Amino acid sequence: MTTMGRDTNAAAEPESAGKSCSKNGKVWLVGAGPGDAGLLTLRGKQVLSRAEVVFYDNLVSDDVLCEIPDCAELASVGKRAGGESISQEEINRMLIDEAKSGKQVVRLKGGDPFIFGRGGEEMLALRDAGVAFEAVPGVSSAIAAPAYAGIPVTHRGISSAVHVMTWRLRGGLPPTKETLEGMAKAGGTLVILMCAGSLAELGHRLIASGFSPDMAAAFIENGTTAKQRVDVTTLAELAFRKIEPEFYAPALLPESHAPALLVVGEVCALAGEFSNHQILPLSGARIVVTRSEPQNAALCEKIRNLGGIPISFPCIKTVPRFHTGQAAPMIQTMHTGQAAPMIQTMQTSKTPRTKTTQMSQAPQTKTPQTSQAPRMQDYEDAACYEWLVFTSASGVTAFFEGYLLSGLDIRKLSACKIAAIGPVTAASLRRYGLNCDYTPQTYYAKSLGTGLAEIMKPCETALLIRAAQSSPRLNEALSEKGIMWREMPVYDIEDNYVEGQGGDVVRSGRFDFVFFASASSVDAFTRAVPEIEPESITAICIGRETAKRASELGMSVEIAEHVSTDDMCAAACRLRKLMPSAETAEWSCYVYTEPPSSVEDY
Repeated sequence: MTTMGRDTNAAAEPESAGKSCSKNGKVWLVGAGPGDAGLLTLRGKQVLSRAEVVFYDNLVSDDVLCEIPDCAELASVGKRAGGESISQEEINRMLIDEAKSGKQVVRLKGGDPFIFGRGGEEMLALRDAGVAFEAVPGVSSAIAAPAYAGIPVTHRGISSAVHVMTWRLRGGLPPTKETLEGMAKAGGTLVILMCAGSLAELGHRLIASGFSPDMAAAFIENGTTAKQRVDVTTLAELAFRKIEPEFYAPALLPESHAPALLVVGEVCALAGEFSNHQILPLSGARIVVTRSEPQNAALCEKIRNLGGIPISFPCIKTVPRFHTGQAAPMIQTMHTGQAAPMIQTMQTSKTPRTKTTQMSQAPQTKTPQTSQAPRMQDYEDAACYEWLVFTSASGVTAFFEGYLLSGLDIRKLSACKIAAIGPVTAASLRRYGLNCDYTPQTYYAKSLGTGLAEIMKPCETALLIRAAQSSPRLNEALSEKGIMWREMPVYDIEDNYVEGQGGDVVRSGRFDFVFFASASSVDAFTRAVPEIEPESITAICIGRETAKRASELGMSVEIAEHVSTDDMCAAACRLRKLMPSAETAEWSCYVYTEPPSSVEDY
């Protein structure tokens, strides 16, 4: 049944809709590919990004659904063996009604919409109703799933043709004997879709139709996804070996009627030698990325390149503090680790500068904060400090956007030395033409403060440009050495409620690891998913403070060797080696008649 999962706002009309579609909307028949979100075409992704309503099938994977913007309405119209289904006529009517209401509609189908996907029927219905439509082809599982299993469906000297068929025709009937005999005489590779519940019958009938009992066959389930499973066998074994219904352990029951196909032909002997799952170290792992946008984009790409499936779940967001011209000043207290006179003149060794400021003894446990944005005078005063200290790339961006919005000349900062907590922050500074004077060897706030205190002169001061909710470790390290510092909060870290398919996947616990880059992200994640027991979470953390917080909550913790996203991925690869491998597990053929009604499609 349909379940509209999201509220929709008016979305920008796709550029290809044209004036003729502005009144009645338009329908795109989009092939979602076989499961791997990386196989969704660029055109398909472009259309999805502008969709207002998406009607999708059960064979569309969670990972592809995560590509749909949160503003779009989602409706599941898939058909399920043994379960309630929506008729094709009703689906046609829904597409027409939504388009005629002026919406941009996507009909999202697994694989390609015109390979056993009823895309032609929907296209004719839209044409007859006078609704504008466009077809966006997709990558078919008939080609992609064998490829991921290391099976080329054509291979010179082995197979010069490929035939694709479904085992269930209209009315649920299998192919006729004449059709199968024709396939046997034609030779080449045969790919049979929608056959999971009929493997023994299929083996018997293919042999009876002229296929050799010794002909190689490969059964592929959840093709191209992290849970792909491959069984290479022969038609004789497929037809006659003992069926083991207990093959499915309880933990695997949700996959018991997952998308599957059978490849028949000599090319199946190549399976395993070139399998993606044997090459990529994170294959089979779903990893939740909790970093704020857009920082998680690069990390998600690294996970994909290693064969894993990233689930973007930015449970925190950074909110810059830009002044409005009337904002209150930032914290006007200068901190030192020792008692100091109330009025003191600060000097720099580079250029004569003076600034009168109020002084007080530094707090040892709590970082002072203000809810107000920095004003123009605060940005001007930044040039009076000997050191500008940045603890994140977000801080760099927020500071310089505010600085430039204030109309100031960046050359006024030329006398300042610059410190960054790590290479990512330093790279952000280089985008503004600034090189760092100091970066600690280990990328922690305390290490930054300790290192700065060793190289700063007694008369020098530091402006700490960071989030209002930052750790006090940096401040404490400077105060212990008597270094004068002041904070300039340029952005806030806030909880971000994640909606859409990514949020649904995480809240249902369908993941293996969670990446945390800060203690604040650990706390935000637990607040965002209170239904998930922390003891069931395997956390891969950057930094000891992050790991400590995750451990306190009861999570299993793996710490990245160094403070970098590359090392987070390396830690995930180490853990992945300890996980059971569905690719190498021995399993037998199975049959089922009707899956449990509570079972969901992959």
